[in-house]
Amino acid sequence: MIASINIEQINRIAQACRRVLSADPNSAQVAIPYLHVLSAHPNSIAPYGDLVLSRSPQRRRIYNALARQALRGLALIGPSSPFSGDPLPERADVLFISHFLKASQTSDDEDLYFGNLPQSLLKDGLQTAVALIDHSRRNWSKRPAWKSGPVPRILLNRTMGLSAELRIGRKLTGAAKELRSRRRRETEPYIGEFLEHAAANAASPGSFAAMRIGEQVNELVRALRPKAIVTTFEGHSWERLAFHAARAAKPDIVCVGYHHAVLFPFADAMRQSLDHGFDPDHILTAGQVSCDWLRTQPSLKGIPVEVLGSVRAPSDIAKAPRSGSTCLVIPEGLLSESMLLCHLAIEAARLRSNLNFRLRLHPLISRKRLTRIAPDLANLPANVVWSDVALSADLAMCRWALYRGSSAVITATLSGLRPFYFSASHSEVSIDPLAALAGWREIISSAEELSHTLDTDLAMSDTDRQSGHDQASNYCRKYFMPLNAAALTALLPH
Repeated sequence: MIASINIEQINRIAQACRRVLSADPNSAQVAIPYLHVLSAHPNSIAPYGDLVLSRSPQRRRIYNALARQALRGLALIGPSSPFSGDPLPERADVLFISHFLKASQTSDDEDLYFGNLPQSLLKDGLQTAVALIDHSRRNWSKRPAWKSGPVPRILLNRTMGLSAELRIGRKLTGAAKELRSRRRRETEPYIGEFLEHAAANAASPGSFAAMRIGEQVNELVRALRPKAIVTTFEGHSWERLAFHAARAAKPDIVCVGYHHAVLFPFADAMRQSLDHGFDPDHILTAGQVSCDWLRTQPSLKGIPVEVLGSVRAPSDIAKAPRSGSTCLVIPEGLLSESMLLCHLAIEAARLRSNLNFRLRLHPLISRKRLTRIAPDLANLPANVVWSDVALSADLAMCRWALYRGSSAVITATLSGLRPFYFSASHSEVSIDPLAALAGWREIISSAEELSHTLDTDLAMSDTDRQSGHDQASNYCRKYFMPLNAAALTALLPH
């Protein structure tokens, strides 16, 4: 993670990405995640640390070389076929590309991202299939049992055999050589430096994954001949290759990108048109907030954007703000952010004994691991406790929410909690999912400011709190709206 980066630096990187990809890109170049700035989120800008700090990319080059050897080893012990899970059906009108994150999904009826939308289309007479990109850490020798349902689910394997991995490696090596060649011809120093780092990242595991997904999607489209392909859409390189590969297999296929997540500041890659068959024909969104933002992006060159809705649409919205004196701390699944917010809450709790805090860790972060790294978190003040209950229970007993990049703040705000975003400094790039919300949300930058602001809120009149809650609730309910299958079926050719 980069210690500090400003919006000018992110802009400069994004402009370099656009310049490189605008020169008649090929699949191997587009596959490189380094050439796609997803957002200002720390996870998204971390790969550019060497560039920003003017360090040699040699470490990254060595890491990628070692990772490439590991991939070849996996290819020898893993399945040589591109797919597992359910057998391929004879055909599918709509092919969804979603994600496999954990073994429990083998028996889940609803998809994590598309919910019961594939089943709904099935009831309307449209054959559907779901292809799952495997992000799990499962052992090849301990493959989970697969429960079949009415909608076939095909797992995209993490390797396709040694020959396929070697073929992909040769293409990415060629892309690296091309970038280095452009670097030698480049007259602008910064672009030349960027090209050197991009070449070092060309054969990254992410590039291999994007190329592999492209080949797998191509095979699926050739076999199933769908009318449309629908992928999750956040600006990742693999999404662009999926569209390109689908069109190579079936030129008249309708390519749909579905933006399902919160909208982080500076979501650059998603709003760029790459042309050359790498763009979606349509973009669907989880709610009106992201739909309105995407519609205002001229760089999308008029790609239509509509609301599809989301499985994350709230079923119950609080009519009034919560009472009490407890703040729910909701960090993302990052150790650094978890330690930052937990320590902030503890310091604020020591400043005001009348305030209470509940520390709710992301499922990716265990309390044992966190306290091993930060032993002081094992001894909490009396007014700070760890949460060990469901999110709904936490929301019911809290008045405020302390957060940074967590999308859970949307649910918290709709549940009546007042959101407090922690900004480490006035110069840092915001990662606030509620950055466009005017009012009600507070931005704080220290434990003293947090404790004072929470105390002030306790004295706020019920009328003022209700007004602020109503404004925030109206905004957040547009973030994740109920699923509407008609938004997708309207795009299908008849």
